[in-house]
Amino acid sequence: MRLWFGLALAVLWAWPVAADDAIPMPISELAQRAQLIVRGKVEGKSVRRDAEKRIFTEVNLAVQEVWKGDPKGPLLKVVQGGGVLGEEKVVVVGQVDFRLGEEVVGFFVWNPRGEAVTLSMSQGKFLVKRKGGEGAEVENPFHGRKEKDIEATPALKLDDLRARVREALK
Repeated sequence: MRLWFGLALAVLWAWPVAADDAIPMPISELAQRAQLIVRGKVEGKSVRRDAEKRIFTEVNLAVQEVWKGDPKGPLLKVVQGGGVLGEEKVVVVGQVDFRLGEEVVGFFVWNPRGEAVTLSMSQGKFLVKRKGGEGAEVENPFHGRKEKDIEATPALKLDDLRARVREALK
């Protein structure tokens, strides 16, 4: 009986959780937990293998604005688990996706090697969307509106996100 209980517990513990299933973190908490918050543009991505033979992706973010912390230069190196290296593909469920050329606001923490890691995976990245002369909007899986529910959810403006972060850091 204990064996079955232990096995069931292990299966439940290892069950993958999608980003949409995670508990949303309020923007104020993201801001307080982050060691670094920047707005920038994705300039490059590369996939490599570390010393332990794990596949990881390195994202180069050209820093345009610093809201908290010190990015240690104009180009921030962000690392994340997984990626495609040759014919090998490693997927980390809930991992944020950075695409070349996109503008983002990122909430980061430093790992033990001094590399930036997105806070709370996909919750720590806000995609910036610019629409003509209107103010920019931001969104992530938990904040801001998506195209499919444009009527149901109010937009989160970039300026409003910046103001909410500043308020949280007082």
